[in-house]
Amino acid sequence: MKITDIETIYIKEKKIENIKLLYVGRISRLKQIEVAINSMVVLKSNNIECRLNIVGPISDLTYYDELKNLVIKLDLIDNVNFIGSVKQEQLVSFYQDADVVLLPSKHESFGMVITEAMACGTPAISLVGSGGPEEIIENGFDGFVVPRENYRDTVLKLLSDESLLGELSKNALVSVENKWSQNRTSEILLGLINENSFYD
Repeated sequence: MKITDIETIYIKEKKIENIKLLYVGRISRLKQIEVAINSMVVLKSNNIECRLNIVGPISDLTYYDELKNLVIKLDLIDNVNFIGSVKQEQLVSFYQDADVVLLPSKHESFGMVITEAMACGTPAISLVGSGGPEEIIENGFDGFVVPRENYRDTVLKLLSDESLLGELSKNALVSVENKWSQNRTSEILLGLINENSFYD
């Protein structure tokens, strides 16, 4: 999927039942996937049925083993699924099926995962200071950008409020259309060209 294809993406209605969370990216220590896994604990303790799909290649085998052991330690074997790498076009169904994307990376560049998820009406939760996500997510409008110490509580807050989840889902799509779609990108580039034209 490309973010330029958002006009053709089917947006599924988000409902707070059998919650599906998603992480997409390399399995690398920089990504701090343990923060997403730990968020499952607070959801489970609040009787929220949930599952976290972790999609992406293993870049750090030692870290991957640590995550697997953490899942066992936290008694989350039935709640966390390591899927591995999938083809780009297969990601669409994961984005559509997810209620929220969890991206607690220490640092990110632009963050294609976020815009792709938003194009499917799926909001993301990222960390303050991570870089790219702060340029994409409008905190509280189409997703959340929060300090690490508030991450779990923010996940719980969002997934405990069906109205809020629905609002962020709709706003995520609006944001992509207004800021990151092919048409909007073309308008911006054309404007820059016209401003700097040598043929005036």
